[in-house]
Amino acid sequence: MRSKDEEPYASVIIPTHDRHATLPLAVESVLRQSVDNIEVIIAGDGCTPSVREVAQGLAGQHRCVRFLDLPKAPFRGAANRDIAVRAALAPRIFYSDDDDLLLPHHVEVLGRELDDCEVIDTPAVSVLPEGRIEIGLHDSSNPLLKRMLLAELYKGVFDTHFAHRKRSYVDLRGTWIGATDHRVVLHMLKTFAAADVVWKTRHRVTALSFHGARRVAMDPSRRAAELRKWLRDIAAPGFEDAIRRSAGLGFHALRLAESLRKDGRTRSEVATLIEATVRAASGDGWTLEEWQAEALRAVVDLVFDRVPDEVAAARLLVDLCFPVLGPAYPADGTVSRFAKLFPLDKLMSALETAGDDPALILARFHIWRRLGQVDSGRRARLLDDFAQMPVDARPEFGISVASGLKAMGDLHGAWDWTSKLLDLVPESRHAVGFWKLRRSLAERLGFEPERMHADRQATRLAASMV
Repeated sequence: MRSKDEEPYASVIIPTHDRHATLPLAVESVLRQSVDNIEVIIAGDGCTPSVREVAQGLAGQHRCVRFLDLPKAPFRGAANRDIAVRAALAPRIFYSDDDDLLLPHHVEVLGRELDDCEVIDTPAVSVLPEGRIEIGLHDSSNPLLKRMLLAELYKGVFDTHFAHRKRSYVDLRGTWIGATDHRVVLHMLKTFAAADVVWKTRHRVTALSFHGARRVAMDPSRRAAELRKWLRDIAAPGFEDAIRRSAGLGFHALRLAESLRKDGRTRSEVATLIEATVRAASGDGWTLEEWQAEALRAVVDLVFDRVPDEVAAARLLVDLCFPVLGPAYPADGTVSRFAKLFPLDKLMSALETAGDDPALILARFHIWRRLGQVDSGRRARLLDDFAQMPVDARPEFGISVASGLKAMGDLHGAWDWTSKLLDLVPESRHAVGFWKLRRSLAERLGFEPERMHADRQATRLAASMV
């Protein structure tokens, strides 16, 4: 605990608006840092009353916690984030989402690097509700990745895994408030990349991201329970190494490889860049498991339409069926991609023994429909699976099934599935796709009142994205 006049070693800024259930857990993970002298700034962005009550309570309980109760600002509170940085008392600025967790060594590891650079990050560590983890591999010091960031071709850095010197931010002027849409983190990162500051990446696991968009339909109490479980786990000895050994690399590697190909890179160039990043990770004490290395090779083959190793491809197929950054299940698109390289029966064999998560049930459904095997028994089984899965998984599961039935020409079946979702789809911009699907079905079925209602809903939620 610092004295009243002592400058904090670091300031950790936590923007918040409506996540009262997870905010205390995010703050607790900051208070558990191995560096004691830390200031926590809760940057309120038009807080709901419940968030305000929680934030005020935390500030009253902990002298190192400050609450900035600010009115709602445009673009995910970009201007309020700017106010928080400028109000920070420390020379080192860190961030955490109000639903993320910092490992105890996060500030210590990244803070030490800021003695020699202006910006530092660690790869994204994405925690899925199913308990799976996907880690990214990138090197922000690479000029090519900086250029791709500026061109908005690839963003591998997340604010919870990112820190910078306050002085560098102030000198750049308007880093946050330069945002012109909801992608406020992207715009801040672009500002640093354009300034050509000294920017490093440490290949360490120092924070966990629980992407809110992936959990848009999840009840707040369940979200809090999820974070509470992980908050206990991250204190265990050897946690970082355990995560490194068990995490999938395919999702984020695929994002990177696809962006590199879009940028005109050849297969050899993509493989070389990924191999260089793996070598950099080994310098941080991370030696990939053989199956992880095989997954990276399979990703490169997949992106360039070459047949990967069959065992590695089977594992990658399963991993890529799960949504990571957003709520929509990618099972249909994943099956389509692999079906270009492997027979459908091989894909089904890989999926049949992989489990019964909603993502995998959907992948099998989309293979069945391609084979023309969606019979009455399988339709009944889908309904049973739907009824038994967590409520927050049902909206996107149902949307995927409805889209598949529509592709089969079964418009009435698709309509029935969308009707099951009316009370489940969240009041969120992420639901625009649902209402567009329902509008399309209503138009084709001649349900004019329902079409007009769906059109109004889609237009209203789309407007909230501006």
